[in-house]
Order: sequence, then C-alpha cells, then structure tokens
Amino acid sequence: MKWFYNLKRAARIIIAVVSWLPLVIFASLMSGTIGDSGENMQPWQAVLTVVFLAVGIVFLVLAIKARKREKTAENAANSTPPPDFSTRVIAPVKTPISALSDTSLTEPSAQKNNSTLPKYNNVVKITVFENRIKDIKINVGDDAIIKFEKDAIMRSSNGNAIIDANCYIGDVKIGLFPYAKSLRLINGLSDYPCKIASVDNKDDKTIIFVNVDLPFMIDAKLPLAVNLVGTSFDNRKDIIKNSNVGDCLRLVHEPTAEYPNVIKVYNDCADGCIGVIPKEIDEKLIKKYKVGCELYGVITSIYGGGNKNYGVDIMITAHK
Repeated sequence: MKWFYNLKRAARIIIAVVSWLPLVIFASLMSGTIGDSGENMQPWQAVLTVVFLAVGIVFLVLAIKARKREKTAENAANSTPPPDFSTRVIAPVKTPISALSDTSLTEPSAQKNNSTLPKYNNVVKITVFENRIKDIKINVGDDAIIKFEKDAIMRSSNGNAIIDANCYIGDVKIGLFPYAKSLRLINGLSDYPCKIASVDNKDDKTIIFVNVDLPFMIDAKLPLAVNLVGTSFDNRKDIIKNSNVGDCLRLVHEPTAEYPNVIKVYNDCADGCIGVIPKEIDEKLIKKYKVGCELYGVITSIYGGGNKNYGVDIMITAHK
C-alpha cells in the first residue's frame, strides 16, 4: 500500500470516505428485502456486506497509519538537540549596545556573538511576487537566497524600522520572507540560504514554501521579542554587565507561592539570571508550554548601565 501512503493527505481522506459508500448504498438497497432483524438476508448478501465493510475498515486504518507516519516525520524534522551551554567559551566583556539603534542597522556585525546558536528546520510560506515569477520555472529543491537589501530597510511614519527581506532564485526576486525582522536581529544583514520546499497553484495564484534552517523555531508563539523586567534585583546588574548581545539564554519556569508563573532568564555565559519575563507574557507561555517548561533565547539588545538600570531585550527562539 505504498501508493496510498505517498498520496496527499486530502486524497487519502477522500479515498477513505468513498470506500464506505458501497456499504451504505448496498445497505440502502437491501433494507427493504431483509427485514428489520435481517432474518431474510441471503448468503450472497451477507458476503457482500462483509466485503464492503472490510474495504471501508482497511482504508480507514491505512489513512490513520499514514497520518501517524506524517506526524512522526514532522516531529523528527523539527527536533533539534538543545544547545550545549556548558562548553561555550565566554567572550571578552564588550561595551553593551542596542541592537535596535540606527548604527546597528548599517553595522550589524558589531553586535554579533552568535556562533553557537542552534538551528531549527522550518518550512515557511513566502509572499510571492507573481509578476516576477511568470517567466521562470521554479522546482522543488531549487536553491534560493534570503537577501536583506539596503532599500528594503525603511522607516514607517512613526519612525520605527521596517525590516524586509526578499527571497531570490538566481537574480530573480520571487517573494518576501515573513520573518525578516526576527532573522535580522539574530543574523544581521548577511545573505541566508534556503531551498524551495513546495510550489502549488491555486485560484491563479502561486503558493511557494521554502525550507530554511533558522536560529528560531516557528510556532504560534515563537519567535517572540521580549523586554525583560527585574533586571536590577539581586546581583543581576553584574551578570548583565558581563553579558553580550548574541549570548544564548535558558528560560525556566520556576514558580513560587507569590509568583506561580514566573519564568527566569539565565545567561550561562555570564553565570547567572539576568531578569524575568513580564507577567502579561509569562502567563501566555505557561498556558501554551505548560508548567515546568523550559525555553531558549538570545540577547538582542543591552542598554543603560552607569547610573541607570540596565535594560535587556531578548528573543525567545525555541522551546525544549
């Protein structure tokens, strides 16, 4: 039954449903001749009933098994061992800078220290530029590149940075990558490789997904940019002072009687806690990832210091 497993999910569902129709039709035709208790059923009618029932059950079981195989394959593709924080060499202390400053937009390399960030396999739908792809052939497996172009870094009417990245095949700009800001904060403005995962046409529109290894795992909540709170408590100022933009983070749910949803953020490179997730966010994370959850992240901005309290922006990149 390999042919059945290789079908698309929609086709398998249709076949499983249709496989029950002979039984339904046969039962409807025979209902008037065999009586309410079935005492008038002929042997040949009984045989056909069993055959039609068996066909329906077989294809239903096959559809269930095929879906389980798909889920197993998806989980295997998305599973990545957690980063090993214990072996990372602590980088020299640098002057904290903001990853959102005007300077960082033109000089992203000055803020990067992310060589040990883990990568997670994602399949991402791009926004297709129909007029640009009409004259080219795009195949599954084709190499593509995500590019951050200078003219794609704009500012909105309120002055906030709008970060766009375009997906290219060769020199053809085929679409817009939707997670540009998150990728830029971690990877800078360097070109980023990906591959065409699927190409479909629906209602005269082309739908393209790319397969890309990203330093974050995409789901309903992630990636998520967060400004930490509680950075001035205990000895966290000293820990933050020895932290760098690009350091990997562990986020751990450590409930107390007073704060049952508190999620503490640890920078193992600097050997300590640098703050906690704001209350309005930690409740949502606990609801999705459950009690005792552990997540991973990266520092995207450090500011303040001196006579001012430190501020730390992070991006939550994945859950354990």
